[in-house]
Amino acid sequence: MALVDKNLSSSLILDKLYGSNSTEPPAHVLEFDDVVTLAEFSPYLWSHDLICIAFPSKIIVASIKFKEENNDQIEPLKYDVVKKYSCYGRVQAISWSPETNIKVAPKTILFAVSTNTFEINIYGSDDTYIHKISAHRNYVNDISFDPSGEYLASVSDDLTCRIWSVKNGFTEAYKFYLDSSPITAKWHKDDPGKLLVAETYGVVKVYNVLGGTAIISFRSKLSPLISLDWCLNDCQHIIAMCGGNLVKWNMNNPSIPAYDKLVHPDGGFFAKYISLSEQTIVTLGTPDFSLKVLHRDKPYPKTIATMKSASSLTVHQHLPYVCVGVKKNIYMWLINEP
Repeated sequence: MALVDKNLSSSLILDKLYGSNSTEPPAHVLEFDDVVTLAEFSPYLWSHDLICIAFPSKIIVASIKFKEENNDQIEPLKYDVVKKYSCYGRVQAISWSPETNIKVAPKTILFAVSTNTFEINIYGSDDTYIHKISAHRNYVNDISFDPSGEYLASVSDDLTCRIWSVKNGFTEAYKFYLDSSPITAKWHKDDPGKLLVAETYGVVKVYNVLGGTAIISFRSKLSPLISLDWCLNDCQHIIAMCGGNLVKWNMNNPSIPAYDKLVHPDGGFFAKYISLSEQTIVTLGTPDFSLKVLHRDKPYPKTIATMKSASSLTVHQHLPYVCVGVKKNIYMWLINEP
């Protein structure tokens, strides 16, 4: 299988109009013996070099170290398996706990996954899951530990958002009823108890979990809303993939999108900020599973790769690396500034 299709494809036509039709091979490729269904880097300082990779019947927690961050490292990339787990059901979402830490004693691994069995499994340093949540009655589309590690949020096609108390054995602490299927749940990095929930038909709400109310609500002109990301470095910035459009909001004036342009003519899958910055955004969509990058000073995104297929997209916390699951591989691109 070719790493990158260098022929001009239909997904590049829009970019060609704006002089942005270059493609680049990945900087690194990891090969596995099974199909990668989902992958997620840890967003936290003490575990930022950990990645959780889900396969049809197993989960691998691995350490990925890049030479750009380790001057003493000889290899361009160092990949080491930390832990392997069995998994029953296709993984829908992954969330790392801020308690995860493999740099100093006591070393701890803690993360959660939701599966197509409507369940949430919490994994620790043991060889199997340490807790199972079975309260949802439909697919759990996203899960998210809050930055303090006190709560785990989950959103489901049963039209509920539920907050689980970690320290009380993952008992249900709060519940919100939603109007349409939720796509994602994101906690505010600096303001405890603030949770953002995005729904399919384009509505985005920020809840005060402790107060039980929505304090901000806005929406996209287009639907369905496919994915959403909240910038970790500056929580005033939010992006979403709505149909094939990339939409950006500034929380100082969320009623009017700061950016709303077509980037994927046949629909998008993912939109994420790169390396804690609100200046660079990466998207993945169709046709041709095109990977695109938008810089703040550029009016339109640039296609850097097209692929035969893709299952997931995750970004490194410190370095501008983008990782895409492609069949039995993970492709990694280093995104350079323009």
